[in-house]
Amino acid sequence: MEVVVQVKDREAIPVRAIPFVTGWMMSPDMVAAALAFTDLMKRMKDVFAYHVHPTGFSKMLPKEWDNVEADLQSLSDKLKATEEIDQESYAEWRSRSVGLLPAGVFVWKDEFERAFSAAYNSAHLGLMDERPGDRDLNFTPRIPAGMHRTVLEGFWRKASETFESLEFSLDGHFDKSLAELPEKLQELVELELWPYSWDSFAAEHRRSLAEQLDYQHDPATEGEREYFFNLWCEIDAVQQQITDWELIATPTAIDKATKEDRLGLLRSQLETLQAQYREAPADNDAAADAETRPSSWRRTRTDAMSAEIEDAIRTIGADPTPYQVMHKLKGIAGKGGSCITENGNDFVLWQNASGEKLKLDMANLRKRLERRNQRNR
Repeated sequence: MEVVVQVKDREAIPVRAIPFVTGWMMSPDMVAAALAFTDLMKRMKDVFAYHVHPTGFSKMLPKEWDNVEADLQSLSDKLKATEEIDQESYAEWRSRSVGLLPAGVFVWKDEFERAFSAAYNSAHLGLMDERPGDRDLNFTPRIPAGMHRTVLEGFWRKASETFESLEFSLDGHFDKSLAELPEKLQELVELELWPYSWDSFAAEHRRSLAEQLDYQHDPATEGEREYFFNLWCEIDAVQQQITDWELIATPTAIDKATKEDRLGLLRSQLETLQAQYREAPADNDAAADAETRPSSWRRTRTDAMSAEIEDAIRTIGADPTPYQVMHKLKGIAGKGGSCITENGNDFVLWQNASGEKLKLDMANLRKRLERRNQRNR
């Protein structure tokens, strides 16, 4: 996975990507210490981090990393206190510690490369049993499934021949009203963000929505999206089995015991799958504290609207008709657990967190499918 991002036409590295780029020669606690200038080696001398915001980016002072260091130390102490075997919790610490580095914070790639080369060359640091490539930086490292969004949270991708990032296109304009946007961006917003109203969201929510839409359409996230789609299908299948078993008659004690055993196993399986879907894939700690999870995992009703439409389309297969999608959405609503609050003969209705109702009728659904087909060509 490529982790280099573009910030004002200059290459940058998200700080959450540094452990993977360095092959964990710099773990999250070492990254925080280096940028706080509290490490004895002064690994990142003269390298500063920057945080992005709706109007641009700003330099972070070393002292702003003190709380990050404290959070990482607290996590380490908490996990070690539960250990029965030394280093037993290290894998869990690796999984959770990356998310404690701040989202939307980066270092300039060229500055980081120079500092890393100076600190980790063979003249300054010896490595036991060194292998070829141990000191190399890898800007397309393997990142566990489900960690991609954590690593790149708060960033946008550079426009490419195969994918044009909505967040990248709108960068620098999230704090403007629709009327203040250039004409081409007005058309882009109305096309891509339908049925949402640009002016009804604050700047940070506009960026978040653009990021979510990018995630749904970016080829680089296809593997992760496939993971969650398959997981949703597993959940649906287990729920159907539970329904079927609940309807089975039990004329004998043996039948009743068999039914209870089977339902117990299925409900346990369903609980495990639902926990994975709510929190993160198996390579992340599903029991992580809520404050350590990236905010992008938290679905709002507005997010769920697009997610449910996409789930319906993908379940049907290639070239679904508006009638097929509408029928599928009504089926999802009938099973419960959906964000659909109402449905009629030719429409379904969502309600977002602010109480605003979002209506999807056949005409709008037809337009949405047409735009989706154009985007996928």
